[in-house]
Amino acid sequence: MDYNILELVKENELSFCRSWSNKVVRLFGNKAQVIICKDFKDDYFLNRFVFLDSQILHRYCEKDFCKLLDKLHRIEKKYEIDLYIHIDETDRVIEEIFHKNGLFVIDKVNGMIYDHNILRNVKKEVQRQIKGSLPKNSESHYKLNYVTNETDYLIWTDTYRKSFDIEAKFSKEILKHICDRRFVEARFIICQSNACTIETEHVISKGCCLFYRTRSTIGIYCLGTIKSYRGSGVASTLIQGAINYSRQLGLAPVCAQTLKSDNLELFYEKNGFKKVYTNCIYKIPIHR
Repeated sequence: MDYNILELVKENELSFCRSWSNKVVRLFGNKAQVIICKDFKDDYFLNRFVFLDSQILHRYCEKDFCKLLDKLHRIEKKYEIDLYIHIDETDRVIEEIFHKNGLFVIDKVNGMIYDHNILRNVKKEVQRQIKGSLPKNSESHYKLNYVTNETDYLIWTDTYRKSFDIEAKFSKEILKHICDRRFVEARFIICQSNACTIETEHVISKGCCLFYRTRSTIGIYCLGTIKSYRGSGVASTLIQGAINYSRQLGLAPVCAQTLKSDNLELFYEKNGFKKVYTNCIYKIPIHR
């Protein structure tokens, strides 16, 4: 894997998480960051501690890991959140230190990229969808619409909430993040049937996602399908829409992240993606 591509994908993921955040705390001369999202205080994708320099992480952890944990506990208490540490699963040194100090993996996140060389293995029906363009996709049962105004945002947030079984009280917080211009480099997408328009689709939008751009990279986030429409090609249509969008802008790669616990790695592979990294997610132990 090209090191530059890997860095672009990881940069896109971190930038997306920062866009949700209320606060970013920089530690160790900005060699490490704590990303804080108080609206989703127990979300282990959004509330994370990351070291931007793995060598400094090694030196610091070996020297005084307890001091690091104390710093993170103070941040948890101050901002009333749960913090999680994301570390590359190939880092065996840190894994051993973490285990010695009572930290264990609660999940993993796989970083995926779209690779043109794998396209020949994509199912034919998905390849046909690639021929379309956003927002019109005449050969698919669905079409994709850009969100352009506050009413559309309400439709998007309602679809997102239903797709991920998020309590209704969180829709207000989701909309706040969207409308306060945190996502200036994002395009919000709604998936509908070809026969509908966005004005009439409030109760029957099928799924949604977000295209997030950093430099030459497009990331797919918040990809969800309402339960009653799962398995009907909605998510694949949204993914191929992102590929089309990146092509129109001349951008590459297209990336996505998926939790291991969701068991979606094969789904992404069928849509032309391959795994390029896996991060282990550790929960910080309760402060004694």
